[in-house]
Amino acid sequence: MKKINLIISSCMIVLGAFIPIACSSDSIDNGPDNVTPNERVDIQLSSETRAAARSLMDFYIGFTTDAANFVDNDASFTSKNFSVSPLSASMVLAMIANGTDQEVQTKIAGYLGTSDINALNELAEILLTELPKLDNQTELKLANSIWVNNQFKLTDSFSSLMNKEYEAIISYNDFKGNINKVIKDINKWCSTQTAGLIPEFIKQLDPATLAVFLNAVYFKGLWKEGTFLEENTKKQIFNGSNGPAQVDMMHAYSANRLYADDGNFKMFSLNFGNSAFNLRIVLPNEKLSLEEANSMLTPETMNKLMQESVLCNLSVGIPKFKIENEIRLNNIFASGNLPEVNRDLRLDMFDPAIEDGYITFLQGAAFQIDEKGVKAAAVTGGIVDILAPLAGKSYSVTVDRPFYFFLNETSTGACIISGRITDI
Repeated sequence: MKKINLIISSCMIVLGAFIPIACSSDSIDNGPDNVTPNERVDIQLSSETRAAARSLMDFYIGFTTDAANFVDNDASFTSKNFSVSPLSASMVLAMIANGTDQEVQTKIAGYLGTSDINALNELAEILLTELPKLDNQTELKLANSIWVNNQFKLTDSFSSLMNKEYEAIISYNDFKGNINKVIKDINKWCSTQTAGLIPEFIKQLDPATLAVFLNAVYFKGLWKEGTFLEENTKKQIFNGSNGPAQVDMMHAYSANRLYADDGNFKMFSLNFGNSAFNLRIVLPNEKLSLEEANSMLTPETMNKLMQESVLCNLSVGIPKFKIENEIRLNNIFASGNLPEVNRDLRLDMFDPAIEDGYITFLQGAAFQIDEKGVKAAAVTGGIVDILAPLAGKSYSVTVDRPFYFFLNETSTGACIISGRITDI
């Protein structure tokens, strides 16, 4: 039986290929002048959507470490650096779940940590509406679109749900007669939604493709005033997995910052703008191998680190870097207990339903960090006795070896971009 392809993609941008990239002269431009910062507010959630948001926080961690395992064990990746967008991946999966049979819908929702698909849909609508307006000093765009082969038709109920809950633009296109124009139009949409950072997401497309689902996320955040100054950036050694390399190490001197240290991982957070968004750095103990660190960085470990975080007088050093990559997500999902994505699926989103659909999940991502801020977008033993950090005490952390990073919204924990850096 011939498989019918349904391409599901999440376009992501975070400036910056599965190869080490030295810091370039490119820098993040300043935001608008004379903007009075708005006050940070929590996104208001119901008990159901809050439960869904909490379950997704575990998915964000698991998805990131599953991606790390995939990169580490796939010989096609010459670098072990990567970035992904857990938020973008979860939104695309939730969209698709609404258009599959009940069994697969339940499996996808469970993979995202919940049994309540309606709560996921409501949460998506809230995030699409609220995330972009949380911080007037931070630019965040989140958008969905569905490009349908005009030889097929989505059901009215599915189209209505996608319009309402996911604000998805649905367009019917001549895949059979003018596939090159379809590709051009899709790439134009991706480029527009990501401020030109992903200008060519789709390289080729089969005219027999049923539809292309896209999620795009773009982020540009400036550090809270005075976090990093260019004059404090120094040449310093980064002890990567392939050996030491000299990097531009940014330094933020002592200030009150959330910090935790459980002996295996150090974790600290740096805020953007009005603190609605933050970058969380997780630095494994230097004695842990990449494999050991990855297996130990579980959702439970992250939750414990967050619970044990205290305000300390913390100075930090972080290397400037850029990374960008493209990755097929099917095997990552499958390794995370969602093997259904690698078999034929019944797609109830179509009228009539498609019995033997096959979905290919793709993601492109990029990340850039410098003294001004971060750009990102999307088209994640032995027992050592150590004293926990003490509130008010002074500490210093230099990120001079492989580490993980997580870019989050504060109140919901939505993880916009995550990844790992092993070499620079």
